[in-house]
Amino acid sequence: MAVGIRLKELREQRNLSMRQFAELMETHKKTVYTWEHDWFIPGTSNLMRISEFYGVSADYILYGIVTEDNEIEKTLNKHSRTKQVMEQFRKLSKEQQEQAIGFLEVCTSMSAKKTAGG
Repeated sequence: MAVGIRLKELREQRNLSMRQFAELMETHKKTVYTWEHDWFIPGTSNLMRISEFYGVSADYILYGIVTEDNEIEKTLNKHSRTKQVMEQFRKLSKEQQEQAIGFLEVCTSMSAKKTAGG
């Protein structure tokens, strides 16, 4: 399997469009397209950012080598929605972050009351 196919599979597993992934990587959609179609391989800095984002090694992206560490990382990253939320959270101002935390606290409080039958 080629680098581009692995990159596309990783992106699709997280339900990201090319545009969304490009924004997260601070690059252009065209660049992601060239990677996924094996026109170019991501440079070292992009490769490191991509592997960190997806929780896989650069060896997996480049060569498809799956190590035990990769399997553990894949298991941990099955719920990559948390990572997506954190990426978005970091983009907020401090004031917006506090508002978001307050909102989440209210939501979890309401959820706990419903669960407890209240």
